[in-house]
Amino acid sequence: MSSEADPVAEPPRAGAGSRLGRAIAIIFGAGDYEAHLRHAAAKGHAPLSRGAFDRRRLEARYGRSSHRCC
Repeated sequence: MSSEADPVAEPPRAGAGSRLGRAIAIIFGAGDYEAHLRHAAAKGHAPLSRGAFDRRRLEARYGRSSHRCC
């Protein structure tokens, strides 16, 4: 028996699942709160609370606005 690890049995790269989860969340309209926190810190702004961030994302996605066709 060889002491080498089976390449097929190796776990996926670190972070692959979190990237996939973020992509799925964005497709369905959920925002990336952690990205918002990083952006706010980089720009020196106070970040929104999680609830306020989620409400703003929902309003941006589903709220009525003048540029919608329907």
